[in-house]
Amino acid sequence: MIKTLKALYRSQLLTFSGIWHLLNSIRIDDMNLMTLLYVRQKLSPQQTAISEDYYNIDYRTLYTQSQHLADQLNTHCAIKPHQKIAVMATNQPILVHIIFALAALGADIYLLKTELSAKQLQNINDNLQLDWIIHDSEINTLPAVKTLPIHHYNQTSVQSLLNASIPSDSVKRKVTHCSKLTVLTSGTTGCFKMAGRSSKVQNFISPFYQLLVKLNLSHCQKYTLPHRSTMALV
Repeated sequence: MIKTLKALYRSQLLTFSGIWHLLNSIRIDDMNLMTLLYVRQKLSPQQTAISEDYYNIDYRTLYTQSQHLADQLNTHCAIKPHQKIAVMATNQPILVHIIFALAALGADIYLLKTELSAKQLQNINDNLQLDWIIHDSEINTLPAVKTLPIHHYNQTSVQSLLNASIPSDSVKRKVTHCSKLTVLTSGTTGCFKMAGRSSKVQNFISPFYQLLVKLNLSHCQKYTLPHRSTMALV
C-alpha cells in the first residue's frame, strides 16, 4: 500500500492538482480512457507521450488531436455509442489517437490481427456484426462492412479526418455508453477468443496500480513505439 501511494504521488495523481483534474475530466469526458489522458495532459502538457523514430508528440497535442478525431468520426462517419468498431493496424502513432477517439465516442473497440484471412475476418463479423472496420490501407481481406482506411492518398481516411477542420454546424456529441476494449487472442488453442474490458476508468485502477508499483512506471516519461510492428496480442 505504501509503495502504491508513493508511486501515485510520483506520477502526480495523488496530489491536489491530480485529484482536481481527475474530477474535472469526469465532468468533461465522463469515465473512459479519455479521462486518464485529460489528467495527464493537464499535469504534463509538454511531456513526450509517444516517440517513433524522429516523430514525437506531447500529451497536450495527443489529447487535443484525439478529441478532434472523435468529433470528425462522429460528424463524417456517424460513429456513435454502442457501435462495434474493429481496428486492424500495425503499431503507429495514429493508432493511439484512434483508440482514444473511439473511447470518447462510447464505441466498442475490437483490436484485430492484421494477418487475419478473409474467412477468419468474415467469421468474426458474422459473430459480432461490426459497424465499421478501421484498417491499414494494404489490408484487402475485408468483409462487406463500412470501412475507413488509416491512410489513403485519394479518399477519406483517418489521417485526412485528423488533418481536416470541424464544420461550424457540427452537432455536439454526447456519450451515453462507456466503451469496451476487446483484443483478439492469439488462438494458440486452435480458435480465436475475445478478451474484453470496459474502458471505465475504475476498471483500469487495479492494473494501473500494479504497473506503477511492480514495473516502476511512475518514472516513465514516454512510450516508444516498435517500428511498424503488428499489434501485440494477449
